[in-house]
Amino acid sequence: MRGATIAIAKRLIRGGRNEAPDVWQRMIHLFPETVMTTASRFSLPDRHSMKTLTIGIGCRRNVSVRQVESAVRAALALAGRSLDDVLAVATLESKAHEPGIAGFCAHHTLALHTFSAEQIDARGELPTPSGTVRAKLGIDGVCEPCALLALPGAMLIVPKTVLDGVTVAIASAP
Repeated sequence: MRGATIAIAKRLIRGGRNEAPDVWQRMIHLFPETVMTTASRFSLPDRHSMKTLTIGIGCRRNVSVRQVESAVRAALALAGRSLDDVLAVATLESKAHEPGIAGFCAHHTLALHTFSAEQIDARGELPTPSGTVRAKLGIDGVCEPCALLALPGAMLIVPKTVLDGVTVAIASAP
């Protein structure tokens, strides 16, 4: 077994507390590259400590990073969550270069996913459709469908909220 590595859990070969048993000693002679392992206990991360949220954002033209930041933090507060829980931000393709949205994502090193009007429209009915957005863009909304499209199988935990020209919705992994 030249060049092989064998890993054996110590609990499978009973021995003294800090000493390898006879069988283990023989294994080390036979296979010098043997790796001793021990069973370790660890906890899985708490669901709320993992990045499980996507934030959909819509806005008026030329909103600032500060406006986007305030709106996002207000929506996260409604859910009892923080920016540490956010996996990504999503918006309409035509909003991707808005200084407020792009700057917010860059500042917090968040991925920005964009969706076409066709993708958004194909998503179907929204909880809070907007007549204004329908008239201007031909779709029923931006923030809610984008939050949901960015995280397949997700559900809205914060529907559309509006603050200072910025709309925000938050979706969570199931």
